[in-house]
Amino acid sequence: MTGLNERDAAAAAVAKAPRVSLEQIKSLIAGERYFVDDTLTICVLTLKNGYKVTGESASADPANFNEELGRKIAKDKAVAEIWPLAGFLLRDALHKGENPPVMTCKVVLSGRSHAYAPAPAGPDGRPPGRHTDHPWSYERGGQTISGVSYQPDPTDPANIVLDGEQLMFAALVPSPCDPTGPEENRIFGEYTPNFQLSAHVRNYGVLERLETGRAYYVHFVPAD
Repeated sequence: MTGLNERDAAAAAVAKAPRVSLEQIKSLIAGERYFVDDTLTICVLTLKNGYKVTGESASADPANFNEELGRKIAKDKAVAEIWPLAGFLLRDALHKGENPPVMTCKVVLSGRSHAYAPAPAGPDGRPPGRHTDHPWSYERGGQTISGVSYQPDPTDPANIVLDGEQLMFAALVPSPCDPTGPEENRIFGEYTPNFQLSAHVRNYGVLERLETGRAYYVHFVPAD
């Protein structure tokens, strides 16, 4: 990787702050594979998080094709593709360090229940389940305008649909009868003795990862 080494050395010579080094780039690589088709060589690098980047090389004349050189060039190009990704991660980490949370709470998911929403009405505007008709009319400009509104029966399951979950979070306050708990819990309990948060969540991917009774951190960071 002569080209990449030169680039890394030049960046290191002028760096005055954290930067992405070639060693850091290499540490992100979990595996590599090569595909050769005539004079075309493709390198696929798999990163430790499962993401893949590619690089390729090809010779214009088959007489100049060298598989070893083709692999080297293709890998160099694939490694170069990682650099901006790692740069983003570094900038994100620096940004978080420059903007630390105003407050952090440690809470426990104390309860959860299904959330429901009204089922959509049919093409005629009627609820899908039991309902009560309420005729109405009024006069406007000498004309009588009338219609019917429908009041769905909330006890009929056909009139409601599942709409995520309602989550309840509370401050993690250790019991005075259990002084052997983690010191961190005691500190959070002392400075935030009461915390209540109710959230209606429709993201089922998130809901699958949350566990009742488990503790979580809540960070308050300025939104602007």
